[in-house]
Amino acid sequence: MLDKNLTETRTDRFWVYLGDNDHPISLFTHIAIAAPAEEVESGNRSFMIYSKFGTALAIVSKTENASGQVSVQATADGTADIHEYNLADLKADGGLTEINAAVAKLPLKVF
Repeated sequence: MLDKNLTETRTDRFWVYLGDNDHPISLFTHIAIAAPAEEVESGNRSFMIYSKFGTALAIVSKTENASGQVSVQATADGTADIHEYNLADLKADGGLTEINAAVAKLPLKVF
């Protein structure tokens, strides 16, 4: 995305919802992904984690099985349903480093 206040482009996400004949309207959702440099340097940047299909996830907890494999529990695109995701199925603009940092901050799920 171009921003007159920045010297370079930044990464954002746009989701477009197209209407139909009965609902002739198009809506879009915009999420600014890249934080200003001062926020990134100060550690205030929020993590944007996606499913392997590109759905934005709100990760809420993590579990670790007896073999040491970690999975996360998350809601998808504002839904209330919590689903389990393997780490290998997660994507992030910052790659594995961003995923690992986000997962490290999660609480362990209590059974």
